[in-house]
Amino acid sequence: MSERGLIGVVFGSVTLVTLVALAGHGPFAGPVLVGFTSRHGVNVGDLVPLLAWASAGVACWHLWRRVER
Repeated sequence: MSERGLIGVVFGSVTLVTLVALAGHGPFAGPVLVGFTSRHGVNVGDLVPLLAWASAGVACWHLWRRVER
């Protein structure tokens, strides 16, 4: 598999794990920051997975740009 293919797999995996983390309502969910419906919204506990996903996205973008075609 090419290096860009591996970068895509890593980013896809991180995205999937982030979505699973955001979908759960764990004990660390905390108060709702932004509500979308009466039962769904962005909680304080969602910030950690979102920041980790954004960091992984930036790292993958930098790696993508450095890989020779």
